[in-house]
Amino acid sequence: MKVFTDKENLIVILEKGEEIISSLTSVCEKYDIKAGFIMGIGAGKNFEIGYYNINTREYIKRELPGEYEIISMLGTVSVKDNKHVLHIHIGLADHSFHEYGGHLFKGEITGTGEIYIFRGEGTLIRRFHKESNLSLIEGKEG
Repeated sequence: MKVFTDKENLIVILEKGEEIISSLTSVCEKYDIKAGFIMGIGAGKNFEIGYYNINTREYIKRELPGEYEIISMLGTVSVKDNKHVLHIHIGLADHSFHEYGGHLFKGEITGTGEIYIFRGEGTLIRRFHKESNLSLIEGKEG
């Protein structure tokens, strides 16, 4: 992994074999980013994505073995119970140009991951909401 700074923001280059969520979480911890926005592109494999069913209040998860282009990756950085939380959605395309997308649970970089993290001020606070069974951003400190 390589990290470059652009004033307050970060350019993160993930390398082959790096897991996306854990790698980006460690960057946010190291650089003390508690409010932010993530966007990126690249290539990866062995993804697990999900769709949240609001009626059952559960994620429907799907494993996607094999290699994919990351055509879009967008998300937020926040904090819940003093721990960094990355909420990332991803768009993927396979070798036949079929597209898949949803909430990113896991994925491993195969070629590169080119990610920009925009640092916000203060801390975005995420808390569990019983009604939706989700941890949602409910406020900001600082």
